[in-house]
Amino acid sequence: MVDPIVSIVTPARVASHTLQRTFASVASQLFDRWEHIVVTYPSDLETERVARQGASRDPRIVVKSAPCETAAAARNAGVASARGQHVLFLDADDTIAPAHLTRMVRQAAATGADVVVSGYRRISSGGTVIQRRAEHTGPLDIDRILNGPPAALHSMLFRRQLLEKVGCFDAGLETNEDWDLCLKAVAADATFHGCPGESAEYWISPESLSSTGAAMIRDRWQVAQRAEKLRLAGKGSAEGKDLAQDRLNTALWTSAVAIARGRSTGGLAAMTGAGPLPAPASLSAGEGTAALVDGLMVGFGCKPSRIETHMAARWEALEACLAELADAFADPGLDEALLSGFELELARMASPGARRFIGKSLAIPAGLGLMRPLDVPADARQVILRLPLLRPRSMATAAFAPAVAQGRSAAALLARRAAAWLAERPRSRFAKLAWLRDRAIRAAILGRRKVRTRFQPEPQEEAPVDPVSTTNWDAIFTSENPWGYDRDYEQGKYERTLSLLAGKTIGRALELACAEGHFTEQLAKRVEHLTASDVSAKALERCEERCRARDLTNVDFLELDFFQKPIGEGWDLIVSSEVLYYMASRDDLARYARRVSEALADGGYFLHAHAYEVDDSRDRSGFDWGDQFAARTISRTFSDTPGLVLEAAIETELYRCELYRKRGAQDQAALPAQAVTQSIRSELDPALAADAVWNGALVTRGEAEAERHYRVPVLMYHSISSHGPDSLRPWRTTPEEFEHQLRFLRRRGYRSLSMEEWDTARARGTALSGRPVLITFDDGFADFAEQAWPILKRNGFDALAFVVSGAAGEASDWDRWHGPPAPLMDWECLASLADEGLAIGSHFHTHLPLDHLTSAEIERQARLSREIIASKTGTVPTTIAPPFGICQPRHAEILRRAGFERVFLAEGDQAPLFGPRLRTPRIEVPGGLPISHFAELVGATEPAEAADLP
Repeated sequence: MVDPIVSIVTPARVASHTLQRTFASVASQLFDRWEHIVVTYPSDLETERVARQGASRDPRIVVKSAPCETAAAARNAGVASARGQHVLFLDADDTIAPAHLTRMVRQAAATGADVVVSGYRRISSGGTVIQRRAEHTGPLDIDRILNGPPAALHSMLFRRQLLEKVGCFDAGLETNEDWDLCLKAVAADATFHGCPGESAEYWISPESLSSTGAAMIRDRWQVAQRAEKLRLAGKGSAEGKDLAQDRLNTALWTSAVAIARGRSTGGLAAMTGAGPLPAPASLSAGEGTAALVDGLMVGFGCKPSRIETHMAARWEALEACLAELADAFADPGLDEALLSGFELELARMASPGARRFIGKSLAIPAGLGLMRPLDVPADARQVILRLPLLRPRSMATAAFAPAVAQGRSAAALLARRAAAWLAERPRSRFAKLAWLRDRAIRAAILGRRKVRTRFQPEPQEEAPVDPVSTTNWDAIFTSENPWGYDRDYEQGKYERTLSLLAGKTIGRALELACAEGHFTEQLAKRVEHLTASDVSAKALERCEERCRARDLTNVDFLELDFFQKPIGEGWDLIVSSEVLYYMASRDDLARYARRVSEALADGGYFLHAHAYEVDDSRDRSGFDWGDQFAARTISRTFSDTPGLVLEAAIETELYRCELYRKRGAQDQAALPAQAVTQSIRSELDPALAADAVWNGALVTRGEAEAERHYRVPVLMYHSISSHGPDSLRPWRTTPEEFEHQLRFLRRRGYRSLSMEEWDTARARGTALSGRPVLITFDDGFADFAEQAWPILKRNGFDALAFVVSGAAGEASDWDRWHGPPAPLMDWECLASLADEGLAIGSHFHTHLPLDHLTSAEIERQARLSREIIASKTGTVPTTIAPPFGICQPRHAEILRRAGFERVFLAEGDQAPLFGPRLRTPRIEVPGGLPISHFAELVGATEPAEAADLP
């Protein structure tokens, strides 16, 4: 069997009725490099039988029996026999979606994180999804982990090395052991990274240990205190956790579960600790309400909107429980505050319905009786006005004291609340109106989500291939030549690097990280004997094959992880290129430099070549790879290493080659060498060029990722060409101008936005991360393929092209009055670009203005355009840009009926994320636009500077 990459560990105890479901979810994974270790700890015979039966069907399933008392101890027993690089803990009543392992392993490989955290879905015992908890991408804040477990346990993928380092779970914990494990990881300086998607499925089970109130409160308190110790030790922010609030939330949650399941909550005060807990002023009823609602949702196994219907027989038990809690926390008003907040939350979540009491709160839908004076009973706790069909809930629901509401109309109350709310908005009248419009659309979107059945199909993904990873280099070499060693750029770098050895006699040489031997075969001709080493056995095997094929008999081969293992001594030459970026820290790099100095014989040489990166060298061109250091730091580190002196260096715009010599005891002090500056002399491969940022970065894409935006600059271009009629100059941008504009955006961290991402963010009601920009082209000119597309790709951007379906492969006859019509891309060209990632929309079937056509003709041509583009390119267009930007409201509705979901216009403003989809504005970029004006168009925070000029 092939060694697994992921070990799935499942503790099983009285789980025969759910274990088959868990097995099925694992078997359905698109990623097949897994082993499933099932640990039965004193279990019933039926569970043991089901587990063994599963193992007999799939050799990747291993069943172990362990004399354990807790699920945590059983998981520890499973980890002890795990072979995978990563470990996923999957309980015997939970499941994972088919793409779960694929996404998690890919994210772990891409980020190098020790723990990858995805979102998850809560599912009732009947199989209904009752809640979705999405995980944001990017590194997880330590404070979030200190405040509680970041997600469900099986939505976290751990590196096995980390588990072995921290000792896995605390076997004495019945609950909260997942949070405790995360705290151990924080203490060990582990990195956490989010993974998009909700592919873990948490099944709510009445037998779950989380319903054991006493154990939950006891264990939560114990682990919360550990979290505070970590915070006091310097982890996370200086602001401490409110332990009283945390204990209140835990008590509320466990009590709510018990109440929903018809169990007693007696003795709650004793469970919360000995004697009253002081600091009542720090307790938040809002936080408590959220815990209460969440516990009831789990206890009832229903969606939040259905809690109200289940509460009819539970109000007395809830009121008694909250009164007991108020006494335990020495806060007599706590129960009233919690009940008020809970009733308001129920009114927000449930459908408006008719006038009714929810507990002691009067809920009134502000509908037909909007102007009628309200009749409010004197014993009402509060009056809740609900605007039907509006979201988010906080904007659609308002609560008033009974005395304030009595005798007034719902309209009057809402007008007063709206006036106060508007007073807090921006003072600009137009900004205010735009904000209100966007907010209203966003509210409608979120409202529709509740009444519409939604599902997210799992993508059919191939097993992941690790990008650069410090722990799994073999995965990088799954395919040959992963970094394009035979490209002109790489070969030119090899030539410069070896030129530093000219005239030198080298005896014993060591090449570290030889990869597949493309540089090795050239280096071997310059030395008497060469030891080629690499951490990847696959790479080393290919290196040996290459050298043997060229009759290089002076080379031997060594599998070596020089980050961790000794590199020997007495070497006349050590070569270590394009690999030192992956050192864990600058201190590790400095230690390595000293190891190199010690390993060299007197007069021996150290040779390397490394790229510049913008994170390491903001003031110059470099790659945006996100490594913590690159050529500049590497050069400074070796220059500062005792015993080494720089003898020669070659500098280019994107990388630096250096040769250091080890001074002997009798050597005279040498003056540092001056670097010789040379040009790269070769065109970069588009994939490599896409990562290059020229003239330095003001903001990297990684830094910009923390930003959140609700508006998008949608740029509109036509032709990218240096030639054409003068009268069309405003609609023609030269290739030089276009490249300068893209480099301007790249230096400021802008990235391309896809329509899929836009639609997803809109559907979820979330902001866009980073600095998104959508670049669009009208008409489909042939110069797009010849000029624009190569420029886009080498600057790391994508585009959306709107093509005239009835004129592809012909010429732009609509411009014939200005001169000879320009040629248009044909379908073969468009299909090829679509395969390369170009998004294609419709520019209508003919380039006629819509107001010149009847409604029936508009619909006919719109449908025909969609059909032709789909058949010719294999992609069904959902976007359209009407010719000349003419689109009246009735036109837009016709286009929607024809199947287009978004209509792009040329209205000269940034597009709101939640704005009208049938009137999405674009910013037209005219030819000859100064870069300072371009900066204003896109709304760049950092203005244009000298480095942005041609």
